[in-house]
Amino acid sequence: MSTADLAERVRELHAETTAAIEAQQLLAAGARRALIEAVNEGLICRSGADGALTGWGLAALPAVWTVSVATSLTYTRLHTDATDARDDAVPTVRTVLLAVPGSRVWVSAVQVAAVEAVAGEGGHDGLRSYRITVQLRLTARVVATSPAEAAQHAQAIVGRHEPVLNGRGLVLGARTWAVTAGPDRVQPGPRLDVQPDHGRVRPSAGTGDDLAAATAARDTAAGKLSALQRNIRARAITALVDGELSGEHEQAAARVDGFLRDLGLAALPRAHHTTVVADLKLRVRATTASQARDTAWDGMKSVIAVGPDDSRPWTARGWVGSTINDLGDGAWRVTWWHAYEVWLRGHTNPAHAAGQAEAMVRTELTATPVGFDVQSMTLTHTCEGFGIDQLLDPDTD
Repeated sequence: MSTADLAERVRELHAETTAAIEAQQLLAAGARRALIEAVNEGLICRSGADGALTGWGLAALPAVWTVSVATSLTYTRLHTDATDARDDAVPTVRTVLLAVPGSRVWVSAVQVAAVEAVAGEGGHDGLRSYRITVQLRLTARVVATSPAEAAQHAQAIVGRHEPVLNGRGLVLGARTWAVTAGPDRVQPGPRLDVQPDHGRVRPSAGTGDDLAAATAARDTAAGKLSALQRNIRARAITALVDGELSGEHEQAAARVDGFLRDLGLAALPRAHHTTVVADLKLRVRATTASQARDTAWDGMKSVIAVGPDDSRPWTARGWVGSTINDLGDGAWRVTWWHAYEVWLRGHTNPAHAAGQAEAMVRTELTATPVGFDVQSMTLTHTCEGFGIDQLLDPDTD
Protein backbone atom coordinates (compact mmCIF):
# COMPACT_ATOMS: atom_id res chain seq x y z
CA MET A 1 0.00 0.00 0.00
CA SER A 2 1.45 3.33 -1.05
CA THR A 3 1.89 6.19 1.39
CA ALA A 4 -0.97 8.09 -0.25
CA ASP A 5 -3.24 5.03 -0.12
CA LEU A 6 -2.33 4.47 3.52
CA ALA A 7 -3.13 8.06 4.43
CA GLU A 8 -6.47 7.85 2.59
CA ARG A 9 -7.37 4.61 4.34
CA VAL A 10 -6.54 6.10 7.74
CA ARG A 11 -8.74 9.12 6.94
CA GLU A 12 -11.58 6.78 6.02
CA LEU A 13 -11.17 4.91 9.30
CA HIS A 14 -11.18 8.16 11.26
CA ALA A 15 -14.38 9.19 9.48
CA GLU A 16 -16.00 5.83 10.26
CA THR A 17 -14.96 6.13 13.89
CA THR A 18 -16.39 9.62 14.15
CA ALA A 19 -19.65 8.51 12.52
CA ALA A 20 -20.01 5.58 14.94
CA ILE A 21 -19.33 7.74 17.99
CA GLU A 22 -21.80 10.40 16.87
CA ALA A 23 -24.42 7.74 16.07
CA GLN A 24 -23.96 6.27 19.54
CA GLN A 25 -24.42 9.69 21.16
CA LEU A 26 -27.49 10.40 19.04
CA LEU A 27 -28.98 7.01 19.91
CA ALA A 28 -28.32 7.50 23.64
CA ALA A 29 -29.88 10.97 23.62
CA GLY A 30 -32.92 9.76 21.68
CA ALA A 31 -33.47 6.77 23.97
CA ARG A 32 -33.15 8.95 27.06
CA ARG A 33 -35.59 11.53 25.70
CA ALA A 34 -38.12 8.83 24.82
CA LEU A 35 -37.97 7.33 28.32
CA ILE A 36 -38.41 10.75 29.90
CA GLU A 37 -41.52 11.33 27.81
CA ALA A 38 -42.83 7.88 28.72
CA VAL A 39 -42.36 8.57 32.44
CA ASN A 40 -44.09 11.93 32.18
CA GLU A 41 -46.99 10.34 30.30
CA GLY A 42 -47.35 7.57 32.89
CA LEU A 43 -46.52 4.79 30.44
CA ILE A 44 -43.63 3.44 32.50
CA CYS A 45 -42.51 3.90 36.09
CA ARG A 46 -39.44 5.86 37.13
CA SER A 47 -37.66 2.80 38.51
CA GLY A 48 -38.15 0.96 35.22
CA ALA A 49 -36.77 3.92 33.27
CA ASP A 50 -33.81 4.24 35.63
CA GLY A 51 -33.11 0.52 35.32
CA ALA A 52 -33.11 0.76 31.54
CA LEU A 53 -30.88 3.84 31.44
CA THR A 54 -28.30 2.52 33.85
CA GLY A 55 -28.32 -0.80 32.02
CA TRP A 56 -27.42 1.12 28.86
CA GLY A 57 -24.59 2.91 30.65
CA LEU A 58 -26.51 6.22 30.81
CA ALA A 59 -27.28 8.42 33.78
CA ALA A 60 -30.55 7.76 35.62
CA LEU A 61 -33.39 10.28 35.49
CA PRO A 62 -32.98 13.44 37.53
CA ALA A 63 -35.10 13.63 40.66
CA VAL A 64 -35.56 15.90 43.65
CA TRP A 65 -33.77 14.63 46.76
CA THR A 66 -33.76 16.02 50.28
CA VAL A 67 -30.35 15.86 51.95
CA SER A 68 -29.20 17.12 55.32
CA VAL A 69 -26.16 17.26 57.53
CA ALA A 70 -25.40 18.00 61.17
CA THR A 71 -22.43 20.34 61.46
CA SER A 72 -21.00 23.15 63.54
CA LEU A 73 -20.49 26.84 62.98
CA THR A 74 -17.93 28.87 64.88
CA TYR A 75 -17.51 32.65 65.06
CA THR A 76 -16.04 35.31 67.35
CA ARG A 77 -18.00 38.34 68.60
CA LEU A 78 -17.86 40.97 71.29
CA HIS A 79 -20.26 40.49 74.18
CA THR A 80 -20.67 41.79 77.70
CA ASP A 81 -20.39 38.31 79.19
CA ALA A 82 -20.83 34.62 78.41
CA THR A 83 -24.57 34.74 79.09
CA ASP A 84 -24.99 37.56 76.59
CA ALA A 85 -22.92 35.61 74.04
CA ARG A 86 -25.02 32.49 74.53
CA ASP A 87 -28.36 34.33 74.34
CA ASP A 88 -27.35 36.12 71.15
CA ALA A 89 -25.93 33.09 69.36
CA VAL A 90 -29.04 31.55 67.80
CA PRO A 91 -30.56 34.77 66.37
CA THR A 92 -27.14 35.87 65.10
CA VAL A 93 -26.53 32.60 63.25
CA ARG A 94 -30.00 32.51 61.73
CA THR A 95 -29.78 36.12 60.58
CA VAL A 96 -26.38 35.69 58.96
CA LEU A 97 -27.25 32.43 57.21
CA LEU A 98 -30.56 33.72 55.93
CA ALA A 99 -28.79 36.74 54.53
CA VAL A 100 -26.60 34.61 52.24
CA PRO A 101 -27.96 35.56 48.81
CA GLY A 102 -29.40 32.81 46.63
CA SER A 103 -28.86 30.04 49.15
CA ARG A 104 -31.10 26.98 48.77
CA VAL A 105 -30.08 25.59 52.14
CA TRP A 106 -32.33 25.71 55.19
CA VAL A 107 -31.04 25.89 58.75
CA SER A 108 -32.72 24.18 61.69
CA ALA A 109 -32.04 22.77 65.15
CA VAL A 110 -29.56 25.49 66.11
CA GLN A 111 -28.12 24.87 69.58
CA VAL A 112 -25.25 26.54 71.40
CA ALA A 113 -22.45 24.07 72.00
CA ALA A 114 -19.73 26.20 73.55
CA VAL A 115 -18.96 29.77 74.58
CA GLU A 116 -15.34 30.56 75.37
CA ALA A 117 -13.65 33.83 76.21
CA VAL A 118 -10.77 34.45 73.80
CA ALA A 119 -7.61 34.54 75.86
CA GLY A 120 -5.44 37.62 75.39
CA GLU A 121 -8.11 39.58 73.58
CA GLY A 122 -9.39 42.36 75.77
CA GLY A 123 -12.46 44.31 74.99
CA HIS A 124 -13.55 47.89 75.39
CA ASP A 125 -16.59 49.63 76.83
CA GLY A 126 -17.19 46.55 78.95
CA LEU A 127 -17.11 44.12 75.99
CA ARG A 128 -14.77 41.23 75.34
CA SER A 129 -14.29 38.63 72.63
CA TYR A 130 -16.01 35.29 72.84
CA ARG A 131 -15.66 32.32 70.51
CA ILE A 132 -19.09 30.79 70.07
CA THR A 133 -19.74 27.34 68.57
CA VAL A 134 -23.25 26.26 67.64
CA GLN A 135 -24.52 22.93 66.36
CA LEU A 136 -27.02 23.11 63.53
CA ARG A 137 -28.62 21.08 60.78
CA LEU A 138 -28.47 22.12 57.14
CA THR A 139 -31.10 20.82 54.73
CA ALA A 140 -31.23 21.19 50.95
CA ARG A 141 -33.48 19.96 48.14
CA VAL A 142 -31.48 19.26 45.01
CA VAL A 143 -32.01 17.72 41.59
CA ALA A 144 -29.77 14.70 41.05
CA THR A 145 -29.73 11.22 39.57
CA SER A 146 -28.53 9.38 42.69
CA PRO A 147 -28.08 9.85 46.46
CA ALA A 148 -24.34 10.34 46.00
CA GLU A 149 -24.87 13.01 43.37
CA ALA A 150 -27.47 14.71 45.58
CA ALA A 151 -24.92 14.93 48.41
CA GLN A 152 -22.34 16.35 46.01
CA HIS A 153 -24.77 19.02 44.80
CA ALA A 154 -25.65 20.07 48.36
CA GLN A 155 -21.98 20.26 49.30
CA ALA A 156 -21.30 22.40 46.22
CA ILE A 157 -24.11 24.80 47.11
CA VAL A 158 -22.74 25.35 50.59
CA GLY A 159 -19.19 25.50 49.25
CA ARG A 160 -20.10 28.36 46.91
CA HIS A 161 -21.36 30.40 49.88
CA GLU A 162 -18.60 29.60 52.31
CA PRO A 163 -16.46 32.58 51.20
CA VAL A 164 -19.36 34.88 52.09
CA LEU A 165 -19.70 33.24 55.50
CA ASN A 166 -15.98 33.36 56.09
CA GLY A 167 -15.97 37.03 55.19
CA ARG A 168 -18.42 37.55 58.02
CA GLY A 169 -16.30 35.58 60.43
CA LEU A 170 -18.36 32.38 60.42
CA VAL A 171 -16.61 29.05 59.85
CA LEU A 172 -18.57 25.89 59.07
CA GLY A 173 -17.30 22.56 60.32
CA ALA A 174 -16.88 19.30 58.43
CA ARG A 175 -19.94 17.99 56.61
CA THR A 176 -21.11 14.56 55.50
CA TRP A 177 -24.46 14.86 53.76
CA ALA A 178 -27.06 12.11 53.93
CA VAL A 179 -30.30 11.62 52.01
CA THR A 180 -33.33 12.07 54.24
CA ALA A 181 -36.05 11.85 51.57
CA GLY A 182 -36.38 11.09 47.89
CA PRO A 183 -36.45 10.69 45.12
CA ASP A 184 -39.73 12.56 44.75
CA ARG A 185 -42.34 10.81 42.64
CA VAL A 186 -42.75 12.05 39.10
CA GLN A 187 -45.89 14.12 38.84
CA PRO A 188 -47.84 14.23 35.56
CA GLY A 189 -46.93 17.25 33.51
CA PRO A 190 -43.53 18.54 34.64
CA ARG A 191 -40.77 18.02 32.14
CA LEU A 192 -37.60 16.34 33.34
CA ASP A 193 -34.39 17.78 32.01
CA VAL A 194 -32.80 15.83 29.20
CA GLN A 195 -29.17 15.04 29.89
CA PRO A 196 -27.12 17.69 28.06
CA ASP A 197 -24.94 16.78 25.13
CA HIS A 198 -21.35 17.37 26.19
CA GLY A 199 -20.10 17.66 22.64
CA ARG A 200 -19.02 15.20 20.03
CA VAL A 201 -16.20 12.88 20.94
CA ARG A 202 -13.52 12.65 18.31
CA PRO A 203 -11.21 9.74 17.58
CA SER A 204 -8.08 9.76 19.67
CA ALA A 205 -5.38 11.92 18.17
CA GLY A 206 -2.93 9.25 19.26
CA THR A 207 -3.89 7.03 16.34
CA GLY A 208 -2.21 9.43 13.92
CA ASP A 209 -1.33 7.69 10.66
CA ASP A 210 -1.06 4.27 12.31
CA LEU A 211 -3.34 1.98 10.31
CA ALA A 212 -3.61 -0.65 13.07
CA ALA A 213 -4.46 1.97 15.71
CA ALA A 214 -7.01 3.65 13.45
CA THR A 215 -8.60 0.28 12.69
CA ALA A 216 -8.77 -0.61 16.38
CA ALA A 217 -10.36 2.75 17.19
CA ARG A 218 -12.97 2.23 14.45
CA ASP A 219 -13.73 -1.29 15.65
CA THR A 220 -14.07 -0.11 19.24
CA ALA A 221 -16.47 2.70 18.31
CA ALA A 222 -18.51 0.43 16.06
CA GLY A 223 -18.64 -2.21 18.79
CA LYS A 224 -19.93 0.25 21.36
CA LEU A 225 -22.60 1.47 18.96
CA SER A 226 -23.68 -2.09 18.16
CA ALA A 227 -23.75 -3.02 21.85
CA LEU A 228 -25.93 -0.03 22.70
CA GLN A 229 -28.30 -0.88 19.85
CA ARG A 230 -28.60 -4.48 21.05
CA ASN A 231 -29.04 -3.48 24.70
CA ILE A 232 -31.73 -0.91 23.95
CA ARG A 233 -33.63 -3.36 21.77
CA ALA A 234 -33.33 -6.24 24.24
CA ARG A 235 -34.47 -4.10 27.19
CA ALA A 236 -37.46 -2.74 25.26
CA ILE A 237 -38.57 -6.24 24.24
CA THR A 238 -38.05 -7.53 27.79
CA ALA A 239 -40.31 -4.78 29.14
CA LEU A 240 -42.97 -5.79 26.61
CA VAL A 241 -42.67 -9.53 27.23
CA ASP A 242 -42.68 -9.14 31.03
CA GLY A 243 -45.72 -6.85 31.01
CA GLU A 244 -43.88 -3.84 32.48
CA LEU A 245 -45.66 -1.37 30.19
CA SER A 246 -49.10 0.06 30.87
CA GLY A 247 -52.09 -0.65 28.65
CA GLU A 248 -53.13 -3.61 26.52
CA HIS A 249 -50.41 -5.79 25.03
CA GLU A 250 -51.17 -4.69 21.46
CA GLN A 251 -50.94 -1.02 22.46
CA ALA A 252 -47.72 -1.60 24.36
CA ALA A 253 -46.26 -3.52 21.42
CA ALA A 254 -47.11 -0.66 19.08
CA ARG A 255 -45.39 1.82 21.43
CA VAL A 256 -42.26 -0.34 21.64
CA ASP A 257 -42.27 -0.70 17.86
CA GLY A 258 -42.53 3.07 17.46
CA PHE A 259 -39.79 3.61 20.04
CA LEU A 260 -37.41 1.36 18.12
CA ARG A 261 -38.30 2.87 14.74
CA ASP A 262 -37.84 6.42 16.02
CA LEU A 263 -34.34 5.49 17.18
CA GLY A 264 -33.49 4.13 13.76
CA LEU A 265 -33.58 0.51 14.91
CA ALA A 266 -35.36 -2.33 13.14
CA ALA A 267 -39.08 -2.72 13.82
CA LEU A 268 -40.38 -5.63 15.85
CA PRO A 269 -40.79 -8.80 13.76
CA ARG A 270 -44.18 -9.38 12.15
CA ALA A 271 -46.05 -12.67 12.05
CA HIS A 272 -49.33 -14.19 10.86
CA HIS A 273 -51.68 -15.04 13.71
CA THR A 274 -53.79 -18.17 13.37
CA THR A 275 -56.10 -19.79 15.90
CA VAL A 276 -56.15 -23.58 15.59
CA VAL A 277 -58.80 -25.45 17.59
CA ALA A 278 -58.49 -29.18 18.13
CA ASP A 279 -61.62 -31.24 18.86
CA LEU A 280 -60.52 -34.55 20.42
CA LYS A 281 -62.95 -37.37 21.22
CA LEU A 282 -61.39 -39.38 24.05
CA ARG A 283 -62.47 -42.80 25.31
CA VAL A 284 -62.08 -42.65 29.08
CA ARG A 285 -62.60 -45.39 31.68
CA ALA A 286 -64.59 -44.19 34.72
CA THR A 287 -67.55 -45.04 36.93
CA THR A 288 -69.52 -41.82 36.41
CA ALA A 289 -69.62 -38.94 33.95
CA SER A 290 -68.15 -36.65 36.59
CA GLN A 291 -65.26 -39.02 37.15
CA ALA A 292 -64.73 -39.26 33.40
CA ARG A 293 -64.55 -35.47 33.19
CA ASP A 294 -62.02 -35.28 36.03
CA THR A 295 -59.93 -38.11 34.59
CA ALA A 296 -59.78 -36.45 31.18
CA TRP A 297 -58.86 -33.10 32.74
CA ASP A 298 -56.13 -34.52 34.97
CA GLY A 299 -54.63 -36.51 32.13
CA MET A 300 -54.75 -33.96 29.33
CA LYS A 301 -53.58 -30.87 31.20
CA SER A 302 -50.27 -32.54 32.03
CA VAL A 303 -49.34 -33.96 28.63
CA ILE A 304 -50.14 -31.31 26.04
CA ALA A 305 -47.49 -28.60 25.77
CA VAL A 306 -48.76 -25.04 25.93
CA GLY A 307 -45.51 -23.48 24.58
CA PRO A 308 -44.01 -21.32 23.43
CA ASP A 309 -40.53 -22.49 22.53
CA ASP A 310 -38.38 -22.71 19.41
CA SER A 311 -40.44 -25.53 17.95
CA ARG A 312 -43.83 -24.43 19.28
CA PRO A 313 -44.60 -20.83 18.25
CA TRP A 314 -47.88 -20.73 20.13
CA THR A 315 -49.69 -20.34 23.38
CA ALA A 316 -52.36 -22.90 24.11
CA ARG A 317 -55.11 -23.81 26.55
CA GLY A 318 -57.42 -26.80 26.89
CA TRP A 319 -60.75 -27.64 28.50
CA VAL A 320 -63.32 -30.41 28.75
CA GLY A 321 -66.39 -30.05 26.56
CA SER A 322 -69.90 -30.07 27.97
CA THR A 323 -71.01 -33.30 26.27
CA ILE A 324 -69.97 -36.63 27.84
CA ASN A 325 -71.44 -39.82 26.32
CA ASP A 326 -71.87 -43.13 28.13
CA LEU A 327 -70.44 -45.88 25.93
CA GLY A 328 -71.32 -48.62 28.38
CA ASP A 329 -69.17 -51.11 30.20
CA GLY A 330 -67.48 -48.31 32.20
CA ALA A 331 -66.36 -46.32 29.15
CA TRP A 332 -67.19 -42.72 28.35
CA ARG A 333 -66.62 -40.46 25.36
CA VAL A 334 -65.26 -37.13 26.55
CA THR A 335 -64.72 -34.13 24.27
CA TRP A 336 -61.49 -32.27 24.87
CA TRP A 337 -60.99 -28.90 23.22
CA HIS A 338 -57.55 -27.39 22.80
CA ALA A 339 -57.05 -23.92 21.31
CA TYR A 340 -53.67 -22.84 19.93
CA GLU A 341 -52.77 -19.21 19.23
CA VAL A 342 -50.05 -19.67 16.62
CA TRP A 343 -47.69 -16.93 15.40
CA LEU A 344 -45.65 -17.71 12.30
CA ARG A 345 -43.14 -15.47 10.56
CA GLY A 346 -41.92 -15.49 6.98
CA HIS A 347 -45.10 -16.47 5.15
CA THR A 348 -46.31 -14.59 2.08
CA ASN A 349 -50.02 -14.76 2.84
CA PRO A 350 -52.43 -15.81 5.60
CA ALA A 351 -53.48 -19.04 3.88
CA HIS A 352 -49.93 -20.35 3.79
CA ALA A 353 -49.36 -19.40 7.42
CA ALA A 354 -52.66 -20.96 8.52
CA GLY A 355 -51.93 -24.19 6.67
CA GLN A 356 -48.52 -24.41 8.30
CA ALA A 357 -49.98 -23.64 11.73
CA GLU A 358 -52.58 -26.40 11.42
CA ALA A 359 -49.95 -28.87 10.19
CA MET A 360 -47.67 -28.08 13.14
CA VAL A 361 -50.49 -28.58 15.64
CA ARG A 362 -51.53 -31.84 13.99
CA THR A 363 -47.95 -33.13 14.15
CA GLU A 364 -47.70 -32.12 17.79
CA LEU A 365 -50.94 -33.86 18.75
CA THR A 366 -50.17 -36.98 16.74
CA ALA A 367 -46.77 -37.33 18.40
CA THR A 368 -48.11 -36.70 21.91
CA PRO A 369 -49.08 -39.83 23.93
CA VAL A 370 -52.13 -38.57 25.79
CA GLY A 371 -52.83 -41.79 27.67
CA PHE A 372 -56.35 -42.15 26.26
CA ASP A 373 -57.87 -43.79 23.21
CA VAL A 374 -58.36 -40.92 20.74
CA GLN A 375 -61.45 -41.91 18.77
CA SER A 376 -61.27 -38.87 16.48
CA MET A 377 -59.38 -35.61 16.04
CA THR A 378 -60.75 -32.64 14.11
CA LEU A 379 -58.78 -29.45 13.54
CA THR A 380 -60.16 -26.11 12.40
CA HIS A 381 -58.28 -22.87 11.92
CA THR A 382 -59.11 -19.18 11.73
CA CYS A 383 -56.82 -16.53 10.25
CA GLU A 384 -56.72 -13.74 12.83
CA GLY A 385 -54.46 -11.31 11.01
CA PHE A 386 -50.92 -10.08 10.50
CA GLY A 387 -49.05 -7.89 12.94
CA ILE A 388 -46.34 -7.63 15.56
CA ASP A 389 -45.37 -11.09 16.73
CA GLN A 390 -46.59 -11.63 20.28
CA LEU A 391 -44.00 -14.36 20.94
CA LEU A 392 -40.81 -12.32 21.20
CA ASP A 393 -37.40 -13.27 22.56
CA PRO A 394 -35.22 -10.40 23.88
CA ASP A 395 -32.07 -12.42 23.14
CA THR A 396 -32.79 -13.08 19.48
CA ASP A 397 -35.34 -10.49 18.31
